[in-house]
Amino acid sequence: MWLLLLGCPPEPEDSVSESTLQESVESVPDTELPPIDTEDIGDSPALWTLSHDSSLLYEGITFEASTPYEGLDLVYSMDGRTPSHQWTGALAVDTTTVLRLELRRGEDVVDTATRSFIFPAHIADQQAPSDYPTQWWVEDDQGPFPADYGMDPKVMENFAVWFPEAWELIPSLSIVIPPEDLFSTETGIHENALGSGPDWERAVNATLLNAGNANFNIDCGMRAQGRSSRFPERSNKKSFRLLFKKDYGPGKLRTQVFPGNEVEEYDGFVLRARYNRSWAHFTHVQRERAMYMRERYAMERMDAMGHLSSATRHAHLFLNGLYWGLYLLEERPDAHFMANRTGSLSSDWDIINSGNPQDGDLQAWDELLEMGRAGLEDDADWNAFAAEIDVENFVDYTLLQLYLGNIDWPEANWYTTRRHDRSNVWQFFMWDAELTMVNTTDNLLGTATDSGTPGELFQHARVNASFRALFNERAHLHLDEGGALHWENMLAAWEALGAEVKPVVAAESARWGDHWRDDRADPEAALYTLGHWKTENDRITGYYLEKRHPRFIDTLRQADLWLD
Repeated sequence: MWLLLLGCPPEPEDSVSESTLQESVESVPDTELPPIDTEDIGDSPALWTLSHDSSLLYEGITFEASTPYEGLDLVYSMDGRTPSHQWTGALAVDTTTVLRLELRRGEDVVDTATRSFIFPAHIADQQAPSDYPTQWWVEDDQGPFPADYGMDPKVMENFAVWFPEAWELIPSLSIVIPPEDLFSTETGIHENALGSGPDWERAVNATLLNAGNANFNIDCGMRAQGRSSRFPERSNKKSFRLLFKKDYGPGKLRTQVFPGNEVEEYDGFVLRARYNRSWAHFTHVQRERAMYMRERYAMERMDAMGHLSSATRHAHLFLNGLYWGLYLLEERPDAHFMANRTGSLSSDWDIINSGNPQDGDLQAWDELLEMGRAGLEDDADWNAFAAEIDVENFVDYTLLQLYLGNIDWPEANWYTTRRHDRSNVWQFFMWDAELTMVNTTDNLLGTATDSGTPGELFQHARVNASFRALFNERAHLHLDEGGALHWENMLAAWEALGAEVKPVVAAESARWGDHWRDDRADPEAALYTLGHWKTENDRITGYYLEKRHPRFIDTLRQADLWLD
């Protein structure tokens, strides 16, 4: 048996002092040791003992590891890379530390573990390791751009009194990944954010920390996520996807992740950085509308209207211990999502993402489009069309998009799903609803016409009197007093979400609020702070929601979609 104490010294890993090492405890005779089966040894709870789970820390700890087996070696790393340093002693963990550990017998790895210890008090002064690049996207035609790892000192100073609370109010997600898998110009997913598909997945460990306690710790895959935000010249803050596959770990995450959501099995999440209406956007007009709430708000409104919607929650993201900003942890309404929610198989589903078959194929969707294009004015044609879709879901989905004035829809940012065997009907999902809630007079009724989209289907359907009657009925249900879209309920829901975001958005300000002013030298950029967030929030709560409600109803009235 041996006892191993690990820590995080300020010196390089190779310079551990022998004086810090502890002698091993008395060995247990070989005759008392059970045999080790390398086929399933990783499942043995007695294989080794680790003293601490990942957590937020406000004072130092001593990390301990022990095993009853002789002939096993523990190796570690503290930079995300494959463990290569052997430990036989102890050091204190007193600053932000990511530990990757492997238990080996000879060259064989018999078990692995990863621990993330985040010290909020040290985030203000975070600096990248010396071997991290000082420039990003040096091979890109638009690059290179200055690398940005630090926190703005002015923001940190202004919010020093209450800033520590930000780390306890929402969870923190720690990603541990070999640095080259992020920043290599040839293979890094950060430096090659336009890369897509399995070839651009990298193995990571993901740990969700809830108020200091690990909610989950899993080995999985990660790749870049998004559309316009992938381009280096448009944003330094990238979105990612986590994928729970047997290529990397257990294959599924089995735990409850979202408060109020009883689902306990997941195949992946999106880590949405937010691009439009965020301080990371390359235009000052977008930055000045930053709220970090619109996407989640839209999904929660769809849920309030009575429809299946992706679960979301805010989280602080850390990459190898470096704070990376405020992110939205979000379910993606793909085949795995539908399978987990319905008890089916992922292969059962056709999933259309902005006109592209993400799973299955386009055959049934194309047939639906052709039915609409053939004309729906007659009730017989409408009834045949309506039998292929969840009509109430379609009406409510369209109503919400129109109400929010989503100018980034329907050309993009939509999901629809159906079983491939056509044993159910098409359902529609809110997605990427960031370009919303701007002008109280926004009217998409005549512009939501893009071919091959839900907008096109809406234009075909609205010529039918039965559809208009149903639309009127659903609009009154949701927009009248007490309805999910009545402005007083919209305001209450917005304020509830704002109460969660307001105390933590300073962390995002400190991380990215100075980027365009200081790193990109944009003459139109400011140091974006909580004050900017409050200005936009006051516009929405004090003006937009109340004024939008009657003006939107009047728009529907003029289109014969609202009857008094």
